[in-house]
Amino acid sequence: MCTKDLFDENGKLKLSEAMVENRDDLIRYYANSGKALFFISHSGGKDSQAMAIKVESIVPPEQIVYVHASLGSVEHDGVIEHIDA
Repeated sequence: MCTKDLFDENGKLKLSEAMVENRDDLIRYYANSGKALFFISHSGGKDSQAMAIKVESIVPPEQIVYVHASLGSVEHDGVIEHIDA
């Protein structure tokens, strides 16, 4: 059983190598269960893209759901097409 909690991995050291490894282990644990869905909030920006690439390297595609909340008329050109792709 996994004894780690995703929310325990935050704080001032959240980008340390140990914390990143802990998060990866936690994601891998739930991905391997086959019962978890991973919802990725994707803005279309570089940070969202980097996070999606990282999660996709660990989680099977059938367990990933992408979420994008459109900003409507103020959305940057090409974002919706990028998300759809």
